[in-house]
Amino acid sequence: MTRVQVDSSAIESVEYVKKKKDLDVQFTDGTSRVYHNLPEKIYQEFLLAKSKGRYFNYNIRDIYPYS
Repeated sequence: MTRVQVDSSAIESVEYVKKKKDLDVQFTDGTSRVYHNLPEKIYQEFLLAKSKGRYFNYNIRDIYPYS
């Protein structure tokens, strides 16, 4: 579990917990959310996406439950 800084105007960093399938997203406005039951494949695709914000909005934000 290592926090990864990302190149995005909206997302500062992410951390994926493989065992729990949780993605902890730290936003640039200081807020954070943990998205649950997120497959590792989606996390890997997110890291490879040219636009992290766009990938997040279309493939994570309204699809996976969060707390």
